[in-house]
Amino acid sequence: MVVGRTLLSAAVATAVVGAVFEAPSAGASQAPTGTVLELAAAPISQSRAGVQDLTPGVATFVPVRPGAPVAIQRKLSNGRWQDEVTGKQDSKGEFSFAVDAANGKKAYTFRAETVSGRGALIISGEARSANWGSAWAEEFTGTDDVGAFANRANGHAGSSTCSMVDPSMTHRTGTALQLRVAEDPAGVAPGCAQDTSTVTASVGTRETRSFTYGIFAARIKYQSARGMHGAFWMQPEKPGEPGDPAANGAEIDISEYFGDGRADGGLQNQVWWTELNATGSPEVNGSGLLSDVTKKIIGSGSTPSDGYHVYSVEWTPTEYIFRLDGVETFRTSAGVSQQPEYLILSLLSSDWELPKLDTDEVPAPMSVDWVRVWQQ
Repeated sequence: MVVGRTLLSAAVATAVVGAVFEAPSAGASQAPTGTVLELAAAPISQSRAGVQDLTPGVATFVPVRPGAPVAIQRKLSNGRWQDEVTGKQDSKGEFSFAVDAANGKKAYTFRAETVSGRGALIISGEARSANWGSAWAEEFTGTDDVGAFANRANGHAGSSTCSMVDPSMTHRTGTALQLRVAEDPAGVAPGCAQDTSTVTASVGTRETRSFTYGIFAARIKYQSARGMHGAFWMQPEKPGEPGDPAANGAEIDISEYFGDGRADGGLQNQVWWTELNATGSPEVNGSGLLSDVTKKIIGSGSTPSDGYHVYSVEWTPTEYIFRLDGVETFRTSAGVSQQPEYLILSLLSSDWELPKLDTDEVPAPMSVDWVRVWQQ
C-alpha cells in the first residue's frame, strides 16, 4: 500500500481573483530539480462552495519551506501571469489546489511560484492541462428510467439474509438518481435472525457499458443513516478464476460510506481480488483505506451526507489513484485489474451492520447527480 499525498486541512484551494504579475524580477530563480507542478487529467474537483468542473493539481517545492506563500498562476494571452490560487506550502512542501483549466477546447498554461528563505522567487516549470477525452457520462436528467444503469438482483444470501434489492428503491428525481433503504413491507425474511429485514437499491452498467482504464467519477450525496452503506464501485465484466487480478479482475470500491457517527469517519477506498493461497484454495486479498478523511477535505464537522462531493478513481495499467473533490486520498499498485469492468451504484444493508439501523431514519436516501468517465 502506498499512502497518497498529504491532505489539506481545509478543502481543495479554489480560484481567487489576484493581481497580474509582470515577468519575474532579476532575483527570481529557476525551478530547482524536483520543483514541479502537476495537473490531473480530468475536471474531477469542486470547491467547498460547490463550484464544479475544476481540475485538481499539486505543486511540490524544493527546497521545502512549510508555511511559505504559494501562488498558482495562469498565463494570459499577452504573456503576463495572473494569480489564480494562493495559499501556503504544507509540511512536505506541497500545495493542493483546483482551477478552471480550460476555456472550451483551449487549455490554459500554469506555473507555481513561492519564495525562498532569502526572499528570492522560486518558479516551477510550466504545465498545461491535458484532459483525457470524455468517454461516457450519465447525467440522470429526466424521470423515465435509470439510463445505462440496470437494476441488479440479489437474493437473501451470504451476508444479506435480512436484505434484498428491490427496484422500487431506485428512481430518478428529475435532477438526480436516488437510492433508498427501507423496511421490507413483507416483514422479516425467512432465515433472517434479526428483528428487521430491509429492501435496498443496486444498479449497474454490466449490460450496457464496460471500461478498461480511465478516470471514473460520480458526484454523490451519501445517506446519513447507519445500518447500511452507500457505494460507487466497479466489478469485472467477466470475472475469471481466482488468481492474478490483472487477468481475472478486481472489485474497485471507489467510495463507500457507512453513515454518520463512526469514529473513523465511515468513508473508505478499497480494492479486492481473489487469489489462490499456498494450499490452492481461493483467498480474498485487499488493499484499502478507511479513515476520517472528511475533516481534512470536506470540512471539520461536515460529513459526506451534508452535501454533494465528487468521488473518483484514476485507473491505469499500473495503479489506482483515489480522490475526493480532487484531493488524493489513497494510491496503490496492488490488485490492478487489466480487464473490462462495469460501474455500480448501490445502497445496501448487510447482516453485520443492520443492528445499527434506526427504523425512524428510513427510507434513507443516497443521491447521485452524475457519473462520468474519461479515457486517453
